[in-house]
Amino acid sequence: VSAGSRSFEDEIAVCARCAEIYPKNYYAWSHRQWIVSLITSHDALVAELKRTSAWNETHVSDHSGYHHRQVVLLQMVRIHGKSKSSALVSSLHDELEYLDEQIDAFPAHESMWMHRRFVVHTLMQHTPFERALALADAQIVYADERIADDGVSKHDKQKRLAVAFKVYVYRQLLRLDDGGSFAGDRAKYVSLLNATIDELQRIWTHKTPAFAALKEQ
Repeated sequence: VSAGSRSFEDEIAVCARCAEIYPKNYYAWSHRQWIVSLITSHDALVAELKRTSAWNETHVSDHSGYHHRQVVLLQMVRIHGKSKSSALVSSLHDELEYLDEQIDAFPAHESMWMHRRFVVHTLMQHTPFERALALADAQIVYADERIADDGVSKHDKQKRLAVAFKVYVYRQLLRLDDGGSFAGDRAKYVSLLNATIDELQRIWTHKTPAFAALKEQ
């Protein structure tokens, strides 16, 4: 299948139609993801992301569309290899901006926050440590702004998702290979992580002892 060919477009259209008729259609999305695995053009993958945007906006509680976007982004990672490609990094930043819009328009949807974790993790793996650190700090600020915005609908759930996202970001940051340059700040981020876990435990609807296992020493 050649990206941009009639057969490619027809196959994508059939998958999209099947997913519309039968929600959470495993077979339709799996076939579409197989098609994505054949694409070797960055621009064609960007076009596939754009195609799924409208679907996500009308199926905000369905994780299928966001999972598909992850498959598309992983295919980008594969075609660029281990290089820190500017095109790949740019597309990942575009995905974060897309999620900014989605989370603001449709607050308190777990699928969006989980997808945000994936994008941040992937960006951290494909940028130098200093930029990954700046990215993490920016994401913490983003989450704090959503926590403070108590005017949105379902604010309690949005707050839980945002605090859980902060825990994820801190944990990812502490696992980065920084060549030793992070040693001076590590204690600070460990303290921030553990304080955020305590906050998450306070606001979580269903109490669980599992939170303690997330803490760092």
